[in-house]
Amino acid sequence: MKNEAVANLSHLPPAALEAIHQILRGEELVPRSAAIRISCSLRHGDSAAVVGLARRLGLEELLGPACGKRTIALGLIVVQVLALFQGRCDPVVR
Repeated sequence: MKNEAVANLSHLPPAALEAIHQILRGEELVPRSAAIRISCSLRHGDSAAVVGLARRLGLEELLGPACGKRTIALGLIVVQVLALFQGRCDPVVR
């Protein structure tokens, strides 16, 4: 299976092809230290409790019909509520 074609990549732009070549050579495209930065971490139970309470109070329905934007809006509200009680975490997305 060494020489079997899995996909035709000829339509990709040169930058994408170079990125694929780098990955196949085992190189990292983004250094691990720069890839992600966690500014704070909340316990799952706290987050789940606030989301559950918001749903029981009907906040989701007030935000509109079910869609991705409603989920994001609910998440942003939950982060603000958690920040009030956590005190140690900056809720601003960076």
